[in-house]
Amino acid sequence: MAAILAVLLCACSAVRSAGMRTGARVVPRARPMALGNAAELERSQWELLLAHHEGFWKGVWESVDANGAPIDELEADSAWVRGKGGDTLIQVNTYFVGSVRANCEVCQDSVQARQLQVGSYACGQMPGVRLAGRGVAFGPRVTKRGALTAEVGLRDGASRLRVLFAYEPRYAPSGGPPTSLALGRVTLIREALDRPPLREEPREASVARPSGAAADFWRENDGTPLLGLWRGERAVHSADGVRHETVSPMHLRACRCAVGGAAGAEPANGCVLQLPGGITVECPRDVLPATPAELRVSWLPDGAGARLVRAALGITALGRVVAENEAEVVVTPPVCDGFAVEELERLPPAL
Repeated sequence: MAAILAVLLCACSAVRSAGMRTGARVVPRARPMALGNAAELERSQWELLLAHHEGFWKGVWESVDANGAPIDELEADSAWVRGKGGDTLIQVNTYFVGSVRANCEVCQDSVQARQLQVGSYACGQMPGVRLAGRGVAFGPRVTKRGALTAEVGLRDGASRLRVLFAYEPRYAPSGGPPTSLALGRVTLIREALDRPPLREEPREASVARPSGAAADFWRENDGTPLLGLWRGERAVHSADGVRHETVSPMHLRACRCAVGGAAGAEPANGCVLQLPGGITVECPRDVLPATPAELRVSWLPDGAGARLVRAALGITALGRVVAENEAEVVVTPPVCDGFAVEELERLPPAL
C-alpha cells in the first residue's frame, strides 16, 4: 500500500506542479468560441473545469502493469473546491493508505489517511491542463526522477474516470540520454460524486440505471460492446482553441479504437487493456525518442452499451539534447501534440 502511495504522490505532483455537479445536475456546455482568441479560450477552459470537476469525489485507485496484471489499489477522496474569493479551484486528495482492525466486538476499525493539496487552478493559470467536451488532460510532464506522467479523464453524469499513465526511462549501458520510456503502470481512478463507486451490482440494475446516476465501474468487459456502428460529436483542443466536429456514422470493428480514426489491429508496440466497467485503455508500451504517441481511453459508462465517450492525448517526448555533463543529460521537455474527445451513440445495424 505504501508503494502505490509513493508512486501516485510523485506522479500527481508532476502532473499538477506547474499550475499548481453534485448529484445528477445538468452540466452546461461550454460557450462556442472563435479559434485564435486566447482570452476566450482561457475563459472556456476555466468554465469547463468548473462544470465537470468541481465537487467532492470518492474513488478507488487501481494500478495495473502493461499486461493488465494488478499492482496495487487504494481508496481516496478528491475534493475540488473553490478557494477564497471563488476565483480559484483547489484540489486536495485524501489517501486512505492502511487500516487497523479492532480486536473487540464493540470497537471500530481505524483507517490511516494522508491529505495532500495537489493542484490549484484559476482562469488563465492552468498550464499543462487541456479540456474539451467531457474530457480533461493533464501533462505530459516529467517527475524529478525522470519518469513521464500524463492523465486523461472523462466525466459522465455523477461519475468520473481518470487514467494516469506512468513511463520509466530506459538507458543504454554506455550511458547518455534515455533510449525510450517504458510503460510502468496504468492507474485507473474510478470516482463518483459524494458517494463511493459501486463495486457489485446486478446486471439488470446496471442496464436500468437512470441518466446521471453513478456508473457501474466493475462490470465485465470483453471488448465486444465497442464493436458496431457509432456517430456523435468530437471536440478537438489545440493551441488555437477548441474545434467542434460532427462524427459521421462509423464502424468500430476491433478493440483498438483510435479517436478520429478507424479501428485496427493492435500494433507491435501497442498496449490494449480491456478493464472492468466498460473501460478500454490504449497506449504504447514504449515511447520512442521524438516519435509521436497517443494515450487513449474509451469508456462505455452504462451497462446497456448505448453510449461511448473516449479521449486521445497525443504526446512527443525525448527530443533533442540541450545540455550534457558527467552527472546528467538534459533533453527538451515532452510536448502535447493534441487532445480530442468524442461523445458517441450506438446506431442499429444497417439492414
